[in-house]
Amino acid sequence: MKNMEVQVIRRSPLEVRAGAKPYAVYLNGEFWCDCTDMAAAKAEIAALKK
Repeated sequence: MKNMEVQVIRRSPLEVRAGAKPYAVYLNGEFWCDCTDMAAAKAEIAALKK
């Protein structure tokens, strides 16, 4: 994909306690997936770039 903006957001402790995974990945400002750790987020981003 060309010209994509990827953001990884660490969620707040309150959101995590409520059941959300700690990291959210956004592609061009839209939610793409959530991840349990930064390594998983990096793997998702790498898969997007293929």
